[in-house]
Amino acid sequence: MLGTNIREYRKKQKLTMKELAERTGLSIGYISQVERGETEPSLSSLRKIAGEFDVPVYVLLDDHKNDSSLTIRREERMTAHVRKNSVEYEFLTPFSSQNFSPKALMIKATLEPHSRDSEIPIVHHSEETLLVVKGTLKVVVGEETIVLREGDTTIIKEDFPHTCINDDDDYTEVISVITPPIWGTLHFPG
Repeated sequence: MLGTNIREYRKKQKLTMKELAERTGLSIGYISQVERGETEPSLSSLRKIAGEFDVPVYVLLDDHKNDSSLTIRREERMTAHVRKNSVEYEFLTPFSSQNFSPKALMIKATLEPHSRDSEIPIVHHSEETLLVVKGTLKVVVGEETIVLREGDTTIIKEDFPHTCINDDDDYTEVISVITPPIWGTLHFPG
């Protein structure tokens, strides 16, 4: 299934094997073997290929059973927990797939007391809107510090370094909408 997914994404992007090989630094023969299911690609190779397709690695591994549904039930949300930074992320929009690629990525972040989303400022080539659902959030954007309370929103322009900090003794919950989504480069520090 993995090889089939890679071939489908390559064709969807109108790339030849040669073009994909040149862009990823992988050989044409290797890509051909992966697409035919004759070899399992390394994680490093998968990351290079996924980066060219602007999708997260797991999408290439997915069997696409849920592609027809654009509804995510609370109990079905995919989560990621960054222990070092004490932040849990819940993905509220479906991930990009063969059949549908959302125009925005919506994430609910829960920051533990006295935590931050990253030790170093995050920068991405997308606009991000933040809505504080619970608690207080300090957002450091470049040299500016913005304090948001429940119900407050702010927009972080693309390419602006930013960090979200919870200085309180209670949890802070934030909804983040990232437009356009950053599928291929989405990662969490830690």
